[in-house]
Amino acid sequence: MLPCSKTKNYENWKYGERFIDDTIPSMKFERNIFDCGIYFFDGIFNVVKFPKGINLYHGSSILADNLIEFPTGIDFYSNKNSKKAVKLSEVIIAETQEEIESIISDNYNITASWFGDPRVAASYSNIGSSNKIPSKEYIMAYELKSEAIFYLLDDDYNIAKLLYSDTSIVPDDIKETLRKMFSLTEKSVPEILDNRPFTRILYKDKLRISYRNTDKYFAEWFCKNIISMHNYAGYGATTQKASTILHKEGKFHQEIILCNAFKWLKRNLANNYDWQFANIRYDTFMGKLYSEYSNYKSTNINFHSGNLLEHAVWSLLWAEDIVNSEPFNNILTEKQKKLTCFISYIHDIGKMQPDSSENIKREMNNIYYFAIKDHPLVGSEYVSGKKDIKLVDGTQINIKKDILSMLSDIGLDKSYLYIVELVLLYHTHIGIVISSSNNDFQKIKKEMTKFIDTLPKFNTEEEFRIFIIILLVVSLADMYATQPYGVQRLNTNDTVQSILNGNSGINACSRYFPDICNLPKKYAGRNIAKDLNLDNLILKLLSFLLRQEKITDLSPAIFTDTEF
Repeated sequence: MLPCSKTKNYENWKYGERFIDDTIPSMKFERNIFDCGIYFFDGIFNVVKFPKGINLYHGSSILADNLIEFPTGIDFYSNKNSKKAVKLSEVIIAETQEEIESIISDNYNITASWFGDPRVAASYSNIGSSNKIPSKEYIMAYELKSEAIFYLLDDDYNIAKLLYSDTSIVPDDIKETLRKMFSLTEKSVPEILDNRPFTRILYKDKLRISYRNTDKYFAEWFCKNIISMHNYAGYGATTQKASTILHKEGKFHQEIILCNAFKWLKRNLANNYDWQFANIRYDTFMGKLYSEYSNYKSTNINFHSGNLLEHAVWSLLWAEDIVNSEPFNNILTEKQKKLTCFISYIHDIGKMQPDSSENIKREMNNIYYFAIKDHPLVGSEYVSGKKDIKLVDGTQINIKKDILSMLSDIGLDKSYLYIVELVLLYHTHIGIVISSSNNDFQKIKKEMTKFIDTLPKFNTEEEFRIFIIILLVVSLADMYATQPYGVQRLNTNDTVQSILNGNSGINACSRYFPDICNLPKKYAGRNIAKDLNLDNLILKLLSFLLRQEKITDLSPAIFTDTEF
C-alpha cells in the first residue's frame, strides 16, 4: 500500500492538491503530497522517498517568456558555447544507456528549485517580471519519472552530521554557508532527543533562510559531493523566509533541488496547473500522430531545439501565422490554409521509421536519430498509401484513408492528395537551395528554375500554383521550427509580422486544430530563420514565382500552358 493511499483525494495529491485534516477536535491543518513520502534513516543520513508520478512545480515568468522545457537557466538553451555543444552531441550519440536530457543536464549545474505546492511555485512566477510580461502565474509542472530518494537538508540530524564532519569531507566554507542557510552560529549546539524517533537531534534556534547566491553556492558543492556519492536524486528543505518572499511555516520539505533534473523529471503538460496545459485527444488522427511522434528523439541538438513532436507542432503553428499574414492570406482560400497547416504538421512523418538503419539507438519505445535522409520520399509514400507506417509497437498502418478523410473534413476533394504527396517529397529542397546560396538571390532564382524543370506534370496551371505556394509555406515553417513558435513574446498578438518584430503570443493552440498546442524548447538548436534571413528571401521568391514582380530571366515561363 502506498503512503496516503487512504486519503479521499489521493489521486489528486500527485498533482499538488491539498487536503484539510480536521480529524482531531479543535485542530485543523493542511496536508499535501509531501506528507506522504516514506521517511527513513538509510544508515548514513535521514532521507525521504517519493514514488513515481509525484508532481513538482517551478514558477518563473522570465523562463516562461523564453519558452523552455526546464528551468536550467536561459544560457542552457542558447548555443554560445559551441565546443561544449558539439562535445555533448558526440556523447549523446555514443551513450547507449542514458536519455538525451539526462546526458545534457549532467553537464550543467542545475540549481533551480521545485515545490510540491503549486501555490508556492506561483509566488515565484512574478519575481523579476518586467513591464513587458503580464502579471500571471507562470507555473511549470513536472513529474517524477521513477521512484526517487531525497536527502533531507533541514533535518537536524543531517545538519549536525555535516557540521561535525571532518573538513576533508565538508570544507569550512561549506559549513559556514550551511549555518547561514539555517540561521545557526558556531555556538549553536543541538540537543539529543532519545525519545524522538528518526530525527533524534534538535536545533532549537534553527530557521531556514533562502538567499539565491548562498543556496546556489551550497547546491553546486553538495550535488558534486554528497548527492552524487550516495546516489540521491537531490535534497529537500522547508523554505520559511527568503529575501523577497516570506513563507508561512509548516510547508514541510516544500523546496526540492535536483542535481540532474532531466534524469528524474519530465514536463507534465497534462497537469492543468502548468501554464502550457494541453489536453490532447489521442483518439483523432492528429492525436495518434502526436503520440507516435513523441517516441522519436533527435540527437542533432545543435540544429533542432526540439524532437520530432516539438518540430511538428512548431511547424504547424508557424504555418498558421504565415498563411494568415501578407501576402499569403490573400492568395490561399481558408480551406487551402488549413491544408497547408496540416501538411506542415506531417511534413516529417517519413522520419517515423523504427527499423531504419540510420537510427542511432533504441531504448524501449524511444528511438534516437541524427538524420533520416530518405524521409521526404518515405513520407510521400506513406501519404500515397504505397507504404505502410510501422509504429514503435510493431503495428503497421496505412494512412492514405486518414489523409483522404482529412481532406474531406477540410472540404477539399481527393485531387489535393497529389499536392500533399509532392510537398512532402520536395519540402527540403527550398531550404537546401537557400542555405547554399549565401543570400545571392540571382543564384536562388537560377536553382529554383532548375528545380521547376525537374517537377512532374500537373493537371492545371492552378494546381501547380497552389503546389508552389504551399511548398513555400511548409518550407518556411519547417525552417522557422528549428526554434519554438515565439520566444519572449508573452504579451502580444500572433501574426507573422508581429513575430518577426518580436511581438507575438507564445502560449498558443492551433486555430485549425485546437487540440494541438505550443510546446516548450528542449535544446539550444540553431535559429535558421535568423541566420539565413528567411523571411525576406522567401517572400522575394514567392513574388518571383508568382510573377508579382517583373522578371525577364525566368525560363521556361511558369504560368503558361506549358506542362511540367
